[in-house]
Amino acid sequence: MEKNALEVYNSFLPNAKHWVQELDYYSKSQFKRVPEGYELSIGQVYDSLIQVSYHFFMKNALDCAYDRGVSATGEKTFKGWAMFQAKGLFYLKPAMGYDYVPKAPEGALGVKDEMYKFLKLIYKVAQEIDTKKPEGKLLHPVFGYLTALEWLTLVAKHFEAMHKIKLKIDTSVRSKYIVDELEEQY
Repeated sequence: MEKNALEVYNSFLPNAKHWVQELDYYSKSQFKRVPEGYELSIGQVYDSLIQVSYHFFMKNALDCAYDRGVSATGEKTFKGWAMFQAKGLFYLKPAMGYDYVPKAPEGALGVKDEMYKFLKLIYKVAQEIDTKKPEGKLLHPVFGYLTALEWLTLVAKHFEAMHKIKLKIDTSVRSKYIVDELEEQY
């Protein structure tokens, strides 16, 4: 694991920038369309990425950084220990349950604004964590007690895990778009 929060941020930034750049390549219909065999549109994948990262991972990183409701003694579970030894994020059932369905954003422009705001926030939080060096931990339902730095690391791992889902949906959305374009030409 990285030694400080700015290292986590800097290692995460290229992946985050890729997510932002990809927003330029979707038509409105591609962004909203749920491909056959999938439960989410690309727009919903982006919404889920931002909402879970912000309202779960970043909220807990901030709470740890400001000593809000933290524990000094909690430990990671075996899954938590193993996950931080691994390079990626284990597949987990959504913490919000099966009733949660990400909203379908109107278009990529609004999502791009949200992504930029999120990147600014994560940078500020990384600086705060490095300045304060908080020791408190908060409970993750699967991984056990995590520090602010570990919660921040989960954001980066979450972006990587969601990228795999996005690639699968992209294959369907973009190849369908190409077929539709060819049919219109001939």
